[in-house]
Amino acid sequence: MVQSGNEIAPNPRREVQPDGAPQEPGARTPDGDSPGSVGLPGSGPSTTITPVVSDLVPAPSMFSQAMAVGPLIVTSGQVGLLPGVGEVPVDFAAEVHQAIDNLEAVLAAAGSSLDRVVKTMCVITDLAHVAEFNAVYEQRFAAPRPARSTVQAGLAGPFRIEIEAMAVLR
Repeated sequence: MVQSGNEIAPNPRREVQPDGAPQEPGARTPDGDSPGSVGLPGSGPSTTITPVVSDLVPAPSMFSQAMAVGPLIVTSGQVGLLPGVGEVPVDFAAEVHQAIDNLEAVLAAAGSSLDRVVKTMCVITDLAHVAEFNAVYEQRFAAPRPARSTVQAGLAGPFRIEIEAMAVLR
């Protein structure tokens, strides 16, 4: 649907498969170029969605660490879990550094880096830590820093911070 003024009008765009048949909006078709990849509707065979995995970061079982779509990398939220130890640092600044280290490892596995991040979404459990978070964030992300949203919310487990990112390939 497309919103026009105060009205909502039907979206005139309709995806079409290579054989000319209409395709359901949002449908994905198998690509086959890479395991776990799927083609984007109407985007041609060269645009795929590919899961990204870093062996340096604890891997969740229910979702991907990141997905690569053309030149764009979209990460899941990275927390300050110490790889190989399974613990979170007691010091808040150390937890933030570790979350960014984990984010950096996932981006590297995708062929990107912190300096290629264009947007972050940061979740913090206690706004009393925002100044400390900002200090670490400024150390780790060079100017011009990525666009950023920061919200306060509860997180599963002992985590006090979670950072997800969108980045482009090197």
